[in-house]
Amino acid sequence: MRTFIAMVLCGIYSPDTWVNNYLKDKHGFYAVISGFLPGEVPSVGCLYDFMSRILELPRFCKEKHMRPKKKRLTRAQKKQLKDDKHKISRRHIRIISKLAERFQRIYDDDNSDETYIPPAEKIVNEILELCCINESQSRKLIDKKHLNVSADGTKLKVHSNRYGKKVCQCSSSSGESCPGESCNCQRFFNSPDASLGYDSYHETFVYGYNFYQINRQCLEL
Repeated sequence: MRTFIAMVLCGIYSPDTWVNNYLKDKHGFYAVISGFLPGEVPSVGCLYDFMSRILELPRFCKEKHMRPKKKRLTRAQKKQLKDDKHKISRRHIRIISKLAERFQRIYDDDNSDETYIPPAEKIVNEILELCCINESQSRKLIDKKHLNVSADGTKLKVHSNRYGKKVCQCSSSSGESCPGESCNCQRFFNSPDASLGYDSYHETFVYGYNFYQINRQCLEL
């Protein structure tokens, strides 16, 4: 976990590059900040194995992973799929709501009153609590009974067009009253509640949602 945090803070996102070019560096700096002795660093396979355990990826072929081979699409089917990309079909509507309903079904199957947390996030939180929170509490660095609440907001970008998608038959070649770009007909919006805002961290305008996150912080002793 520590070496993954160091890898991300150094701007490296490939375990292969991190191990071969950084952890095995002759100066041993990156190995030390990761908690390893120079010359005794883990292999690339160990990092990928750690990721597999965090994500709970299957190590063997289970029965539910056995599926029939998919049929190849015909030329007509491929052309139809290509044409559907420029159309508004029912399978493209309420995708976020469908995903939320799917997670809700998984949550209901657990018969738990707690908020649903993905398995990978739950495992990482348990590791941080065991290695950081509990250890700091035993050394009287933090106190769980005295907490501060802090919050911060950010913009979550959506990949839909903020000008919407035309559903009318107006065109610049027709002689109608609203041709081309000046069409005033109603349009379809994949993200109707999204808005345009400014992301001060990246110094750019973002079309999306406002995300406001609340965190608990321990008081300094």
